[in-house]
Amino acid sequence: MKKQNILLATIFSVLAILLVLPVMSAAVMTSVINNPLNFTNHTGTMVANCTTSVHNVINVTFNGTNTAGVNSTIGIITNTTPTQTAWYSATMSVTGVTDGIDYNVSCFADNGTDQQVSTWNKNITFDSTNPVCSITKSHSKFAWKDTQLITWSATDAVSLVSTAVDVDGPEDQTTLQYTDTSRALTLTSQDTKYVGDWTANMTGTDRPGNTCTASATFKSYMPGEVDEEPTEPTDRAGKLLLLAIIVGIIWWISSKKK
Repeated sequence: MKKQNILLATIFSVLAILLVLPVMSAAVMTSVINNPLNFTNHTGTMVANCTTSVHNVINVTFNGTNTAGVNSTIGIITNTTPTQTAWYSATMSVTGVTDGIDYNVSCFADNGTDQQVSTWNKNITFDSTNPVCSITKSHSKFAWKDTQLITWSATDAVSLVSTAVDVDGPEDQTTLQYTDTSRALTLTSQDTKYVGDWTANMTGTDRPGNTCTASATFKSYMPGEVDEEPTEPTDRAGKLLLLAIIVGIIWWISSKKK
């Protein structure tokens, strides 16, 4: 009887182990997101990397939730081999997510029966658009040693890191260089002492390296040149013209009386 009890206990123990093992196997299945990393920024595409212990995975989905509470599917990597455990894409597109908002990103492994979601990598941003550059001038032509107003600005959805502006004048004019994000620059008589063509070029660069460019061209002339910029008649010139007309009318009337 004692032997029978031992035998029955052994059988129950084996059965219990056989029943528990699948549950334990399922419990230890994990997925780990390796890329994108915490506190990184991506433009256009990102490196996506997930490892999982789920067997016979059909695909792995990279999901994102932004600070506004919006959930997005960033990209899906499909299976290439039955025993695949590492899922990698060097060029996963991120153009479908919103620029300039922090995202938490996870990977989700699915084999049709078992699913496993990784922990979240946090504070990931996306910047798929170029900065915006704008530059204008107040005159297309201006007189030698006169003033010219140049206005520029550069903006970006996430983070503008640099602005470079070069104002290149004619002859021996020194190229003026600036790094202001926005500015209204007045060229004075000290800057405009040469006659000829001018070009103002600007470049804006954001954190991931996207750029924008803009330019403005204009010309300085010597007063009296043929291509001098037309000017409105002064009040004095108008008054002289009116006086000449009146004198002419008086002379014509007086000559008739004779």
